[in-house]
Amino acid sequence: MSKVLVMNKVHHCTVRIVVGGVADVGMEINNSSGNVFSELSVDIITPSKAYEPKPGRNALCPCGSAVKFKKCHGVRDVSTGIKLDDSTFTVGKATIVADVGIDAKNKSHAHAEEFLHIAPEVSPELMQILQRFQINPPRDVLAEAWSDVQRSKSPKILEKSKLKAWILEQGLGVAFWAEIAVAIAGIALAH
Repeated sequence: MSKVLVMNKVHHCTVRIVVGGVADVGMEINNSSGNVFSELSVDIITPSKAYEPKPGRNALCPCGSAVKFKKCHGVRDVSTGIKLDDSTFTVGKATIVADVGIDAKNKSHAHAEEFLHIAPEVSPELMQILQRFQINPPRDVLAEAWSDVQRSKSPKILEKSKLKAWILEQGLGVAFWAEIAVAIAGIALAH
């Protein structure tokens, strides 16, 4: 399993961390406590998804390990932003682009003032919209609204969308609805 950053037995540090690349895990934190991240950004894609075209199962892995792809980087298809084991941390603003945001085990916990988790397959344009808001609607609801506007070439379709229903159901109000609808329409119609 490949990792970008590993913290073992690190206590009471204050840091700003930006992690990115091709790996199974962006950050692994073990037996650590009291750490404060002023800002945390993790953006990873699993090695099996990074290899295009994907090697055959019995071909040697392109990483150079001399092991078959199916037993090396072809094993895992899910990226994890932060993996915690018996650890705690606090973060001001966290943005994680990975299949799994935080995987916490053994009494681990994290506190974030702002937390944004985005799956890697989200388009860059939709990611741009999501990063502007502290609360994010479900990914499938956003993607449907996005494609409806692109297909119809009209933002009016958003009035009857699942996105509007979700926002109002959450009690987020008309102002939030208007802001996200304008952002989606503007970027979707520009393409």
